[in-house]
Amino acid sequence: MTDSTTSSKISITINFVPPSTADSDPALVTRVTEIINAAYATEADLFIEGYRRVDEEGVRQIIRAGELIVAYGENSLPVGCIRLSHVPKVSESDIDAYELGYLSADPSMRGAGIGKVLVTFVEGHCRRKGMQEMQLALLVPLWFGEGGHPFKKRLHEWYLRLGYRVVRAESLTKSYPALAAQLRGECEYKTYRKTL
Repeated sequence: MTDSTTSSKISITINFVPPSTADSDPALVTRVTEIINAAYATEADLFIEGYRRVDEEGVRQIIRAGELIVAYGENSLPVGCIRLSHVPKVSESDIDAYELGYLSADPSMRGAGIGKVLVTFVEGHCRRKGMQEMQLALLVPLWFGEGGHPFKKRLHEWYLRLGYRVVRAESLTKSYPALAAQLRGECEYKTYRKTL
């Protein structure tokens, strides 16, 4: 699926990346890996020294699963990406949903509206597939005091403006012990949902 759209400042094209691209386009894999790690550098102070959000093999796995969507700028180079994965039902009463992840824009393009365009694209795609809800998650450090981590606070407020609501908050140590071991302190893992 392809969508050409214009954010408030630039014209971009959005595509699901074909699974075969994982092995046939190493330049794309490298570029997407760089974009994700640069975007997540804003939370580097949460992790131990040397932590990277994702490596190239991780990006290849996401592409092979058919879960990567890339925004291309006017020069046909990637300027942002998002992962879309199915959330498995835990019980029969659960509502079928997809989860957004790795939402990233090239740091040189921040403020151009790429994140919002990617989220809008994914939500539209999921509506057309009959999904009733979208999900996303936010890692929130508990050691930043009353004001909280500035970037995480900004993301939380942005998600709320997009219509997402916190439905669950749990200890990261309990839910994701391997990731928790990479952190400088205790974090909460917040799950957000939005009705489509």
